Amino acid sequence: MEHKEYRKLIEHRRSWYKTVKKVYCPCLKTDVIFNSKGFYHVRYDGSGKERPINEQVDRLNLLPLSVGIIVQAEKVHRHRITKGLDYWSLQEMIGSEEAEIRVVIRKTKPGQVIFYSIFKDNGKKTVNE
Repeated sequence: MEHKEYRKLIEHRRSWYKTVKKVYCPCLKTDVIFNSKGFYHVRYDGSGKERPINEQVDRLNLLPLSVGIIVQAEKVHRHRITKGLDYWSLQEMIGSEEAEIRVVIRKTKPGQVIFYSIFKDNGKKTVNE
């Protein structure tokens, strides 16, 4: 992907992301807030290192699916507590190829539940990836 197209995709997804604000997650019985931390984590890993461009593009393209997955998830796929923070993984099979898409939700110390990440599961990612 050319740099100009990549920048355009980032801005397009950021504009969409800002419109979401929050969605209700029935299986967690709480609102999930879409704040800047989630969008940042789509582009950067947990240590603050920029993800490879192709991985960012994949995650940015999956981003619009996050709302539907959060709203439709019937159960939590995985729950983990790391460094005092709760992480929940929700999954959904998407498309004719039945790709498994995972959304990660994080509860921060002040108790705010936020969208944290989305990715196509290839069997190698962890819940707080």
